[in-house]
Amino acid sequence: MTRCFLAITLPDEIKDELRRIQSEIKFDGKINFPQKENLHLTLKFFGDITDATIEKIKNRFEPFRFHPIKTSLSSVGVFPDLNRIRVIWVSLSPDKEIKELYDRIEEGLSELNFQKEARPFSTHITIGRVKFLKSKQNLIDSMNNIKVKPLNFEIAGFSLISSTLTPKGSEYRTIANFGE
Repeated sequence: MTRCFLAITLPDEIKDELRRIQSEIKFDGKINFPQKENLHLTLKFFGDITDATIEKIKNRFEPFRFHPIKTSLSSVGVFPDLNRIRVIWVSLSPDKEIKELYDRIEEGLSELNFQKEARPFSTHITIGRVKFLKSKQNLIDSMNNIKVKPLNFEIAGFSLISSTLTPKGSEYRTIANFGE
């Protein structure tokens, strides 16, 4: 069994801006920030899947093509809400074409008997996972002061990535690239 997900990988310039944003977040507590090389936009998290399932995913998406999508970094936000902050993210805009790509991927996965996500898809890049906060207001105030540079980039593909949990955090390995 291999822990896997589908994701859009990001150019280094975008990852550098996300790291800058992470460095400007002020908080009292514990937040886990992904390393620069692990920043991505998750399309579908599978959890542990078999090698046979990995092959089915690879075969399903090998011929998958789409026109490159132009987008840019947009704003900082949180999930699920300001009262219970668990995830800090940066959104992308415009996101219509990314959501259409996601819908096509979900459709392809349903052909492989994967359940569609119950929650609506949100075009966000997780930049922090909140473990605990002494003061939510300090975090909220610092996030309100962060100016996201609206850096433009192009999405031309997505990847199937394995994730191995280690004491130092997740280690990712690309299994296959699609759409490029």
